[in-house]
Amino acid sequence: MTNAIKTIISGKLTTFVYRTRAEMGKAAGTAAGEKLKELLAVKDEVNVIFAAAPSQNEMLEALTSFPNIDWTRVNGFHMDEYIGLSKDAPQGFGNFLRERIFKKLPFKNVYYLDGNAADLSAECARYGKLLEEHPVDMVCMGIGENGHIAFNDPWVADFNDPVKVKTVLLDPVCRQQQVNDGCFASLDQVPQQALSLTIPALTAAPYVVCTVPAATKAQAVLHAVRGPVTPDCPASILQTHPSARMFCDAQSGRDVLFRKGVISDEISQNFEEAAKLAAEYGCEALEIRGVWGKQPQELDDGDIEKINEIAAKYRLSICSISSPIFKCSIDSGEELEQHFEIAKKCMDLACKMGAKYVRAFTFWRKNGVETDGPFILAQLGKLAAMAKEKGLTVLVEHDPSVSACNAGELRYLFEQMNFQNVKILWDPGNQIYNKTYLPPYPDGYEQVKRYLSHIHLKDAVRDENGEAQGCALGDGLLPLKEQLGALLKDGYDGFLVLETHFRLQTKLSDEELKRPGGVQFSDGGYEASKLCFERLNEAIEEVASNA
Repeated sequence: MTNAIKTIISGKLTTFVYRTRAEMGKAAGTAAGEKLKELLAVKDEVNVIFAAAPSQNEMLEALTSFPNIDWTRVNGFHMDEYIGLSKDAPQGFGNFLRERIFKKLPFKNVYYLDGNAADLSAECARYGKLLEEHPVDMVCMGIGENGHIAFNDPWVADFNDPVKVKTVLLDPVCRQQQVNDGCFASLDQVPQQALSLTIPALTAAPYVVCTVPAATKAQAVLHAVRGPVTPDCPASILQTHPSARMFCDAQSGRDVLFRKGVISDEISQNFEEAAKLAAEYGCEALEIRGVWGKQPQELDDGDIEKINEIAAKYRLSICSISSPIFKCSIDSGEELEQHFEIAKKCMDLACKMGAKYVRAFTFWRKNGVETDGPFILAQLGKLAAMAKEKGLTVLVEHDPSVSACNAGELRYLFEQMNFQNVKILWDPGNQIYNKTYLPPYPDGYEQVKRYLSHIHLKDAVRDENGEAQGCALGDGLLPLKEQLGALLKDGYDGFLVLETHFRLQTKLSDEELKRPGGVQFSDGGYEASKLCFERLNEAIEEVASNA
């Protein structure tokens, strides 16, 4: 799909994100039409299951106008139906599809589910037998706000369901979605039960076209595309399907355009509070720097177990350990030895948490990278060897206080090294804090992007004396939308981790905010991070819509 602004591969699932809902619908309808023509070229007749929902409107419009399809050799099915609605109710899924596709085209046969059947068990058996007699070739589906496919809500979803059709009790979230979509005026009008094709009946089709627009589906898309394969998000099963394609617009795809994360202590030292907020704003991961007043190397096995449990509860991973490695004197053998011990502990921690990255610096600044470079590179080489044994990558971050204090000096170091598992952690905010100012974008970014593997995102302003102070994303010298646009254009697929680094209300000075650590540092971080998340999501949607 050449006009997608981003293509994401997760397992066997391919997801395409488009600028607009219209572009998404046209692409999905075109994909379905092309597959139908391909199937009809080799089969006497083709069987297709359709979803009935406003989310499918644009796809169905594109499909019904797709040229040169012999619909007289196509059998149509629908995948679910309310129980107890009047036969002519416009909310009935059979009626929805009749108006939008079945009566517009000369199908060979259309097989409807009857939600008013006197014997619902017999109706399930009847429709299941039809599906056996007409093995499905393609499914055109959407996903719900709770991740359901058809009416397989999380609490009834069964990846190994023994039947093809069943009666289900609808999740309250699912019923509320019908109100949100404008199908019903109030929740009490939405039926509580429905007939639904099961997950095995849907995934048995060799080809799946899944069309998912709108911001209300952003988290469902995130869990379906980036999360684990679990009935907690039924649509995640598409990651295992041999030929499934998901089509999203800029709003529904907002949380998968970038792999968003946050450094947890920028929100709170209370890890669950941080995890909950991160999940609410579409994050995929958390980064560990300070938890419950402890630095990463101070966390014990009990802490690790609790962190992993909380992360799993909110469907988050741990992407990186924000360790203080090599923030020490370049002249002290004792400090160097201590930091290699810190590195060992943090690498063990990364393995126990499933993180792939461990952060490091380039020693407190003394002579600069041209003079101290050989020593720094030697220590990074030792660090790289330790990390390689554990399957980890070392992220080197620039910082105003260390030898590689800006993008240019970090690039200088990387041009001298050849360690495959050492990459750059780009922090455009740190570029603003540096005493010798160089715009973070495009100047700084262009120098480091070749070696880039991870990003910390914060913003800052500078006063007339060149002193920097943290601020909300979008209020400072970081051209956020331009930076995001460049990352999107360049195909960046690493993590984009919020490092709030300013506070709406706090007793901390800006100098203290530059030194993360302990409960005091996180004071006021929750509301500030919430504001930054809002700014970030708004910027991502705007950049995607204008890509």
